[in-house]
Amino acid sequence: MAKLAGLGLLLSAIPALAVIATVNSPCLSICGGTQKTVDGELICNDGDYNSTVKGLTMKNCLLCESTSTTYSTQFDSDIYWFIFNQKYTIQVCVYEDSPSASLSPCESQCLPLKPVFETLWWGNNVSLYNYCTQNSNAFPTYASGCSECLRGKAGSKVMGNFMDNMASACKTQPNATKGETVTLARPLFDLSVATNSTATSTATTTGMSTPTSSPTSTSSSSSGLSGGAAAGIGVGVGAGVILIGAFVWVLFRRRRRAAQQPPSMYPPAAPGGGQEYAHAMQQEAAPPGDAGYLISHLHFSASSSPTILSLSNDEMIPESAITALKSQLRSAKVYTADSEGYHNTLQRWSDTGSKPAGIVVMPADSEDVRAALLWAQEHHVDLAVKGGGHSVAGTSSSDGGLVIDLSLMKSVSVDPAAKTVTVGGGATWKEVDEAAAQHGLAAVGGTVNHTGVGGLTLGGGYGWLSGQYGLTIDNLLSATVVLASGQTVTASATENADLFWGLRGAGYNFGIVTSFTYQAHEQTNPVYAGLLAFPPDKVEQVIEQLNLTLENPDPRSGAICIFAQPPGAPGPMVNVIVFYNGSQEQGEKRYAGLLALDPVVNTTTMIPYSQLNALQNPMATYGGRKSFKGVFFHPPLAPAFARSMLADLTARLQAEPDLAASALLLEFYDMRAICAVPREATAFASRSSTQNGLINLRWTDARKDAEHRAWAREMQARWKTELDARVQEGVPQYINYAEPGDSVVNNIYGENLGRLQELKAKYDPNNVFHKMHPISL
Repeated sequence: MAKLAGLGLLLSAIPALAVIATVNSPCLSICGGTQKTVDGELICNDGDYNSTVKGLTMKNCLLCESTSTTYSTQFDSDIYWFIFNQKYTIQVCVYEDSPSASLSPCESQCLPLKPVFETLWWGNNVSLYNYCTQNSNAFPTYASGCSECLRGKAGSKVMGNFMDNMASACKTQPNATKGETVTLARPLFDLSVATNSTATSTATTTGMSTPTSSPTSTSSSSSGLSGGAAAGIGVGVGAGVILIGAFVWVLFRRRRRAAQQPPSMYPPAAPGGGQEYAHAMQQEAAPPGDAGYLISHLHFSASSSPTILSLSNDEMIPESAITALKSQLRSAKVYTADSEGYHNTLQRWSDTGSKPAGIVVMPADSEDVRAALLWAQEHHVDLAVKGGGHSVAGTSSSDGGLVIDLSLMKSVSVDPAAKTVTVGGGATWKEVDEAAAQHGLAAVGGTVNHTGVGGLTLGGGYGWLSGQYGLTIDNLLSATVVLASGQTVTASATENADLFWGLRGAGYNFGIVTSFTYQAHEQTNPVYAGLLAFPPDKVEQVIEQLNLTLENPDPRSGAICIFAQPPGAPGPMVNVIVFYNGSQEQGEKRYAGLLALDPVVNTTTMIPYSQLNALQNPMATYGGRKSFKGVFFHPPLAPAFARSMLADLTARLQAEPDLAASALLLEFYDMRAICAVPREATAFASRSSTQNGLINLRWTDARKDAEHRAWAREMQARWKTELDARVQEGVPQYINYAEPGDSVVNNIYGENLGRLQELKAKYDPNNVFHKMHPISL
């Protein structure tokens, strides 16, 4: 069986969609990593951005670039290529693809801009914003009308959005070298109906065709643009499609042998970071306190959640209340529905997690957090806190209420002497990993590094280093918390120790954490890590070998088994990410049993620890509709049952092709360091040898939401019946994988519930913080 060592060669082994990004950008891998475009494969039709591999990849690339501040020079930055990619797509799709069909009925509005889009304005030392003033300021004159008409034309709303965002960039002209980003005029892929009814009706009655996803260019540029000018497009892997699995399937069929290269570890940028992927599970049915558009008649009680007395979708937060809030804030950014950039603040990692907030506040310090928090209670407005926006159910969003978005509070400071890292509440694990690595240190953090620190920490936190150092909360030294009362306190072993106890495992319930201080650990050596992939008929052999790693534990190792279906494959394959905190020789010895099974792909190599937590990023891309359901097992996992789990997933994906990007994850960690901490020492009740798993569904059709979630619950319940018998102690389910209503245990807090209820009554008696696993009184 041919092996491929090196994820870098995997990228070149198959054709892949590539939209240009800055070479050192965290968006590079999700954008495809090449710098050549093929005009005939640009994405033009609205529907293709959510239904095709190429479209999903381009969508996620642009979403990543829209928030990235990476740059090499003023003329080579993600802002530059974000604008260029939209400009070039419009150029080809609207002006070069069968122009009469592409423009009709918008000729009068859009033709004056054709010379602007056909001008070769990219290249070295060419101002990004030259297009704003070309042809006698044609762009600011005609862009709005052209955009409105395109948005009223079937299949062309995204082109209109691109036009609007280019116009927005003209107004603000952000500079990447100053850390600025483009303020979006509207969400990039918003397909809501345009207000221009004339354009809509005309487009419908003319019978003209809309642009296709594979236009044929008629201009001289059809031969393609190379180098830094290109928005490369190929056939490839898309957002949420399991990139690793795609590589596996292609290579499994081609059986090619290639030389070893280091893997690509760049993560997609996260708008504001996020809750930990697969480590900050959110409930999918909105909790009772979030049922409303605006909770203006909200009665807070000491129950499990606020109770709505009356509610009308016509109600809005009064302008006087918003004015009052703004007057109380010092340096926060404030967004309402009529603000420029408002729609960008609503974007979340999953499309299922976005809700239209009544107001969004981005505080820069704890004082502004306090002011916004007190204002929400005074005006009886529903409250949500966004750390990184990875909630699949929208618990970091509010329908009509207030979102306190911590995106601006993402500082990271390292004390090398004390070996501590202090992190703002809006920071991501990537930022923590990179800052600590500069001092030869590492923290126990999430295994997907573009997510936020808050969600993972407050629910416990498993990571690759947990075998050596325990959970993230076991390494938490202190936290700064803004309480419902408005008081800002420090929680640690010596200050507010009861609150510190509750934060470590049930932290969603007590306040807004604006900073965390962690104990870091020496990590100067590279680590052995990578992907081993196997055909599905080897699932039992793979599980047997993974069971052996638990029977003979090594705290320096860990593995995650992933059943995932590559595009074009008949079903999911068996992928294992392995890790060993030691030399390559030690790693290969540790996983000799797996290596002897002759994996079709082997990307294992030595990498810096700071890159380790990017290994799962290709499966954690932005966009699409997502659902998580936690499962668990007490080792050893029966190989035959694992085969049945794979069969269940295979059958479902064959019946529902829209679920092709879904996966099942099973973790194999050494739990001894975690179990060395008594269960009563923190609020975290899941300290046992039980291992965690996750049903991770992803789809695009919103009409299937209930059906797909119901299937996941059925599978969760069936697996629970098998796995329950093997549980020995503690609460078996990891709280960050559990959802109220979907939890496989009746009491997620276990023996700690009574003490937690006392803390809830003390620190949040009115249940202001009710979004995630609220504690009932």
